[in-house]
Amino acid sequence: MLLMWKLLTISILLSSFLYGVDNQTKKIALIISNSNYKSFSPLNIPSVNSSLLLQSLVKRNYKVIDMKDISNSFLSQKIDQIVKEVANETTLFIYFSGYMLNKKGENFLIAYNSNIIDLNDVSEEAISLSKILKKFKKSKNIFIILNAYGVKSVKQDNSNKLAPLYYKNVHVISSSEFGKVMNSDYQKSENFTQSIIKDLDSNVSLESLFERRTNKGDILVRKYIQENFAQNKDINIEIIKRIELEKMYMWYAYIVDITSYTSNHLSVKKREVYFSDGRMVIKNLLNPETGRPYCETIFTLPQEYYIKRNLLYGHVEAKHKVVIFSDPMCPTCRKLVPPALKYMKKYPNKYALYYYHLPVVSVHPASVILAKANLVARKQGFENIALNLYTLDISPLEKDENIILTVFNKRFGTKITPKDIHTKEIENMYKEDIALEKALKIRFTPTFYIDGKIDYSKELYKTLK
Repeated sequence: MLLMWKLLTISILLSSFLYGVDNQTKKIALIISNSNYKSFSPLNIPSVNSSLLLQSLVKRNYKVIDMKDISNSFLSQKIDQIVKEVANETTLFIYFSGYMLNKKGENFLIAYNSNIIDLNDVSEEAISLSKILKKFKKSKNIFIILNAYGVKSVKQDNSNKLAPLYYKNVHVISSSEFGKVMNSDYQKSENFTQSIIKDLDSNVSLESLFERRTNKGDILVRKYIQENFAQNKDINIEIIKRIELEKMYMWYAYIVDITSYTSNHLSVKKREVYFSDGRMVIKNLLNPETGRPYCETIFTLPQEYYIKRNLLYGHVEAKHKVVIFSDPMCPTCRKLVPPALKYMKKYPNKYALYYYHLPVVSVHPASVILAKANLVARKQGFENIALNLYTLDISPLEKDENIILTVFNKRFGTKITPKDIHTKEIENMYKEDIALEKALKIRFTPTFYIDGKIDYSKELYKTLK
């Protein structure tokens, strides 16, 4: 009797979530939102997101099944029921928001009541996404949106990296990049879902929407690069990151590492930025609000730019990190940089100031020699030279190393020779700095970064608390 009541309860629950599905159903959507986890940290996912998503799908004539905080057994029973009741040529839409794990290249959806200690528990405590897809193998098209979070407590192999999905007629969009560590940022999650809802509310077909959001832009960018390297077909293209642009609907920035090989089999590597909306590729794109190139703002300054040898003033653990790229022969730099250096030098606990020489070689060849001389001087223990370079009385067009070093040595009491600035160590340090600057696509001097973001005003440091 008790068993009969349990079966009846399950039957009622299953039917209560399904809106009008019968054997004629051609479009069905599963919205699965798990947030109140028992064994993991609860996810702060706004419930309004799934509600708005449901409304958008209903407008597209989908029969929507909305499920929140469900167990594996419930989801399995639900799917089995749907498979029996829907037509073979159904278009299936799946949205999952919650924790996921990767076990040997297979993605698992984590139920709200799962108790997972390590990857050995995954097969029993979670449900395989590929098994769900196999049950719907007769579907005409399957569209999947994964708002996936990594499980921090499980760190085995690639468990927190989203595994790629390769299935015929399966289209996938994810808040995390495939092969990369899964998202843990709530704001990023909400922005992702809101952008999806915005897309669904448009008149764009799902095929076009998914195509533009997934690999179409990647393919176009690769093709564009290959065509522009027509004289050198031996190249390797690696898309490092794809960034959705603010204020530019469906446009993405692609940060790409391009390695080409010379006839002597030497590799030449450079980092470039391309922009694509899935239909075209361009090299330069302006922000419609600021009028500035997007490539200046898409980067958050990586940790690799906070190099100890480039720390000019302040403590490594200071409240704010400031990075300045400058040319001491540049008139604008001479006006803006010395006051900034003097100001921040006074507050070592507030500012960690990192300084990079960025010679504009074409018009200030003298800056190259001065940059290398400064590297030598700092290595020899001379401090505060960078600030005083801006008042050196020397022609920016001067190329004679002896003339430049004579002025430098007289001013700073050093004894640096042309041989000193051309040692392998100094040349490598200079090349490393220039390579970092080129990776940022810096086009103007001076350039200020405050806490990882570019500062166009070059005066933001004065307002920081």
